[in-house]
Amino acid sequence: MINRRRFLQFTSLLSVPALGCSPPTGNYSTDVAIIGSGPAGLSLASRLTQAGIKVIVIESGPLDGYSEHAQQRNKVLDAGLGLPYPLGAATKRMTGGTSSVWGGHCPRFRADDLLCKSRFGYAEDWPITYKELENYYCQAERFLSVFNGVNPCNPIRLTDNSFNLAQYLQAQGFKETVAASVTVNADGEYQPLRLKQSHLPNLLNNKNFTLLNDLTARNFEIDKTGKVKSVLCTDNEGIDKRINCKALVICAGAIQSSRFLMLVNNQHSGFDFGSDGGHLGANFMDHNAVQVTVNANGQPSGIKRQISQGPQSIQYGQAHIWQWYGRYREQGVGAYMPLAVLENESTNTTSVPEKNIRFSILCEQEPSLENRFELSKTEQDEFGDPLPMLWYKLSDFDKRTYTHAAESLKNTLEMSKTLESSQDMQVYFGRHHLMGTTRMADNEKEGVVDKNLKVFGSKNIYVLGGSVFPSGGAANPTLTIVALAMRLSEHLIQSSI
Repeated sequence: MINRRRFLQFTSLLSVPALGCSPPTGNYSTDVAIIGSGPAGLSLASRLTQAGIKVIVIESGPLDGYSEHAQQRNKVLDAGLGLPYPLGAATKRMTGGTSSVWGGHCPRFRADDLLCKSRFGYAEDWPITYKELENYYCQAERFLSVFNGVNPCNPIRLTDNSFNLAQYLQAQGFKETVAASVTVNADGEYQPLRLKQSHLPNLLNNKNFTLLNDLTARNFEIDKTGKVKSVLCTDNEGIDKRINCKALVICAGAIQSSRFLMLVNNQHSGFDFGSDGGHLGANFMDHNAVQVTVNANGQPSGIKRQISQGPQSIQYGQAHIWQWYGRYREQGVGAYMPLAVLENESTNTTSVPEKNIRFSILCEQEPSLENRFELSKTEQDEFGDPLPMLWYKLSDFDKRTYTHAAESLKNTLEMSKTLESSQDMQVYFGRHHLMGTTRMADNEKEGVVDKNLKVFGSKNIYVLGGSVFPSGGAANPTLTIVALAMRLSEHLIQSSI
């Protein structure tokens, strides 16, 4: 905790304008400041720097490794209804963000995911169409080295294991089963992409790019028109720094991005960035999941041992099953999509593996104003800033969706002659896919950012990430986040920052 005198000294820098105040120790200047070095931040930085735009990425975590001290800054409080899991673990304060720990699954959303309000009566329609996103999806798949089993637009190959698994599942009664859309290495093997290793080295060699680690963004310096002039930060030693910028993009995840805007609104009288419609911090969504492991008594033919390092060494193939995706929305049931993974339980690489197939079904949640973050009035972080507090409960829609998903999978397994459940189905309330708290909309009464991701009421503040999703679908969100990054980069480049 910082003392009261130091906190007041820091907040005195935040007045508009900041005349008569000494600047913080350490000043930087750039065209675009980006808060967060995860998939959103690094993909945006990559495109902007290639176009000659100067970028500074502000990362609260370390350059190398993992810091529990930094991770504690993600603490989320329970407002009284219960948390689905420790939400602070859902994002990582480290270089590369959640791309340092994710599974590399990258299916696209479908067109109906963007039209839930007009077609099915829940959530809100996106202010952009699937057709507008399609080209950016291709760019995102190239950036992330994604094999797409449904809409291939890149010459990225995948080894036969996943194709054979998909074919095997088709024979067991599953329909619309395809090799999963996943990140792959140069040999065509499934391998979760780590952006710190794959893209950061090239960025660090770009003269237009700067990465500032162990630096926590806390506020803005804003002129009288509402234009951000600089980002005010504090490092691990408690030293304040200023990053002057022409535009700011917040890529801090659904919790911290909305919290950051709330903190700014609290500390700047006369400005209510993105809060006119009451949606800032609201409409929080995640994905529930139904999971079960089954024995494959009839061994899927043609699937060979995958030789690689790390946890992938026990995995043989992965397939997405699309047959139920969005089919029951008119009945008040959300979209859901199983991922099937063929695993080897044996750790002895010389033995004949036992074949198990793990099914994990991501289930859509509906956005709700009641599921929202607020700033705590009693608990603060180490810098003296209020911690986020979540009001959260599952709706009847959410419960119908995961129940329907479990029944659909159970019925198909019962008809199979070779698949046998080895455990009861389990439901997980949340899969670390945080979305919805800074919703994209056509106007400030319906959301927090516009279709170009600029915050309503601001001149040059943007938010990028799953937090801008008006609906969450049942597809993993990262590919869509990076597609939006490609779209935003184009907008910023054309804006002649």
